[in-house]
Amino acid sequence: MRLHFPDGEIVEVAAGYSIRLGRDPQLCPAVTFLARRDNLSRVHAWVGVETDGSAWITDEDSTNGTFVRGYRLTPNEATPLRPGDTFRLAADVHVNVLP
Repeated sequence: MRLHFPDGEIVEVAAGYSIRLGRDPQLCPAVTFLARRDNLSRVHAWVGVETDGSAWITDEDSTNGTFVRGYRLTPNEATPLRPGDTFRLAADVHVNVLP
């Protein structure tokens, strides 16, 4: 799965792996470009892909929320992601899920 961020960055998450999304570059090394986003939590969300290819996202009890298909996620509860989905971190970080 690939994640396409607003400024054109693309981050790949391979099957069997997960990454943290947030503004703390030490805790979220795959997305250091998010460090300038003051409205994100230090660790905002967690995204992963299972070995069978199914993907998920979890809000890490962020202050400004994580949204999938227009709905705010319940903290610490995995929500499925599919290619073509868009999720939002806080008010303005829209991320496209690519195959």
